[in-house]
Amino acid sequence: MKAKKIIICVVSVLAAYSVSAYAQGMYFPSPNGMETAYSYSGGGFKSVVSGYSAYYGGVTASGFKTYASAAYDETKSSARGYFPDYLARASVSLGCASKVSSAEMYVRSSSDDIFRSLRETDLGVNYARDVYTDGIGGVWLFTLNYSTRRSFWKGMPVPFAAYRYASGKLFVMAPFFASYGFADNMSLSFTWRPVKYYEAALKWTKSDSFSLSLTGGSYMDEYLPAARADEDESLYLERGRAALRPEWKLFGGGVRVHVSAGWEFGGCYYTGRNYDEKHGRVGLSSGPSAGAGIKYAF
Repeated sequence: MKAKKIIICVVSVLAAYSVSAYAQGMYFPSPNGMETAYSYSGGGFKSVVSGYSAYYGGVTASGFKTYASAAYDETKSSARGYFPDYLARASVSLGCASKVSSAEMYVRSSSDDIFRSLRETDLGVNYARDVYTDGIGGVWLFTLNYSTRRSFWKGMPVPFAAYRYASGKLFVMAPFFASYGFADNMSLSFTWRPVKYYEAALKWTKSDSFSLSLTGGSYMDEYLPAARADEDESLYLERGRAALRPEWKLFGGGVRVHVSAGWEFGGCYYTGRNYDEKHGRVGLSSGPSAGAGIKYAF
């Protein structure tokens, strides 16, 4: 059992880093922009989430592009049991990326009292570099992660390997992400966050100004409430979700607007030193969900 927990903790850290590295554009820089979004969930876990984020790519020199990003969201909820009525998440990161490598420093906090102390704050570093090209479109990567709030090997650097493949309409970041385009205007993607959390998405792009996505999966959020008795424990929220999301590009694509409607499939929350432990588990019933957001690129 102890060995199983070690594997779960370590693999989870690696997966979270690899997926976020791809999503944040560490090898494929994101356009500069700001975004705000709101969502509502019903059923046994009624919540309203409001979020804000920004990304800016700065100076490019000697083949490296520097960037900075920041994000903040807060959740106001009502659920039976001991789940807090208010939680927030905030993060700031600075990094640089080239065609073959990237490095990032970040500080983040997920709590009912963010950044109150180091007990609610995660300081970390991510590094990745292409080390071997196989000649058929694939690249092996060496990656290193350091985190002060990791569930296991806290405060120790953890190295690992990943594989990236791009060819035509297929992109793979093994084993965590894959996307494939077909029928000219359709694409299918899959994201895996070990051991059991995932998201699948089917996207139809009608034109340069409109697309429609159907997403579904199993999700987990982790928080560090300030009043927890054991500082090594976290509060975990698990839910299943499916949603339909149309998106419009306005003003030449500089502004993107989306709405969403879907269903939250039950779930639960609990505490533990990792998500393999489930102390004080409380089940949640299903209910509708809705959301909206706007993104401005510059």
